[in-house]
Amino acid sequence: MPGFLFLVKCFKHIADNMLKLNTNLVRRINMKYLLTTLAVISFSVFADDHKNLPKPSECKGKPANYYVSKLTKNGTIEGVLNASSLHEAFYKNRGYEVEVVPSIQYLRNEDGVPSDEIFRLSTHVIFPNAETASKWRERDRTQKDKDEYDFYVNEYNKNSELTTSRFLCILN
Repeated sequence: MPGFLFLVKCFKHIADNMLKLNTNLVRRINMKYLLTTLAVISFSVFADDHKNLPKPSECKGKPANYYVSKLTKNGTIEGVLNASSLHEAFYKNRGYEVEVVPSIQYLRNEDGVPSDEIFRLSTHVIFPNAETASKWRERDRTQKDKDEYDFYVNEYNKNSELTTSRFLCILN
């Protein structure tokens, strides 16, 4: 009988420890669920933050088209500058005060010093306001418009290859 009592005490001891272990385990699991729930709620609240951002049509600054390109094998900076001048004249000849601003992008080293090698070219086509940009998009195009457009685009294409384009709202 003493052996039996010993076994009962051992099982009771094991059961008590398992109960403590289960209590700790339950607490840890509950804590994980609590933290997960709080994280989901927090992310949901912050995920709606983008709803407060203006839409492109609500741009209060200067709407702009942003083009990034790289020089073609035979392309030159002078050719890109000429295309940019033709591009700006295209707008001005139609009564629109649109700025076409070309630029050169250089990569920087770990010290922030730009390399001597050209990385990409950029062109900003900047409208003075959303109303002007809207009028430009909605106007009728003539054959002369299409021909002059093709002319300056061909000049760009001889000198550079478009890699991406974006719409920007330049904030005031």
